[in-house]
Amino acid sequence: MVLSQLAFLGKLNNLLYIFQEEKRKANYGAIWLLCFFCCIFVFQVMKLGTTQPSKTSSIAVIDSPISSDKLFDRREYWRERPPSTYCLKISSFTKLATSPNTQKYDSLPFASDGYNWTLTVYPKGNKNEDGDGQVSLYVQIDNSTLLNSPKEVDPEIKFFIYNQKEDNKYLTYQETDAKRFFLFKPYWGQPRTKSYDEIANPGNGYLFDKGQILFGVDVLVTETFNKWEVFSFTENLHNRFYKWEITSFSSLEKQFYLSDEFTIGGRNCMDNDTLKVEMEFEYFSKTKYFPS
Repeated sequence: MVLSQLAFLGKLNNLLYIFQEEKRKANYGAIWLLCFFCCIFVFQVMKLGTTQPSKTSSIAVIDSPISSDKLFDRREYWRERPPSTYCLKISSFTKLATSPNTQKYDSLPFASDGYNWTLTVYPKGNKNEDGDGQVSLYVQIDNSTLLNSPKEVDPEIKFFIYNQKEDNKYLTYQETDAKRFFLFKPYWGQPRTKSYDEIANPGNGYLFDKGQILFGVDVLVTETFNKWEVFSFTENLHNRFYKWEITSFSSLEKQFYLSDEFTIGGRNCMDNDTLKVEMEFEYFSKTKYFPS
């Protein structure tokens, strides 16, 4: 009898031990499951924070070195509308780039806003302005058009590179400010656009129809404003009111009447400043009704 009771207690003890082990394992499993989901959440947050803009993003602002060796912001984006000022198509871009003693190509002169300009392409970059290995684009003004006033102009300039692969859009480079052209600095441009290797790769879409390429430029000459106005308040204005007595008002027949000249705030109201009062007349019956 005693042996059977001891055996029963032993089995009971084993069951309790197994139950505790299973409970401990279950707790560990829940903890590991919670840690797993936390790791996934952190990974997604980090991925979202480091996502780069897509290749066809509308606007990307980057720093670009220019002729003055300073850094300015430029906008780089895709657009569907072709250039409005001038386009240059080169039948064999790679042949031009690999031709001996050919560092650049100057387009024929074209007119824009009363000035003559030239588009210049460096197929393998302007080495003098840190453009080695890049496609450099410049625009130059004809100095003869600067001999008359004004002696300098401030155009807003955009450069374009056509891409057939990007739904026939134009890769556009635009500075955020107008550039100054004058006799001693008649040119300006982008020494670093795309690398020559990227442009010359047919799979990137810049070359089409057996190696042709299309460049463009928009030149918009801006002028200093010459039309402006000032709005201000006059304090302690005396004689702010002008009294005009009109007699026989009921018998007036003209469409409008002019008052005499008067002065308010030291300014005579005359010519364009003359006060004009327009009168409109309607026919009314002589019978009038007055409610009680």
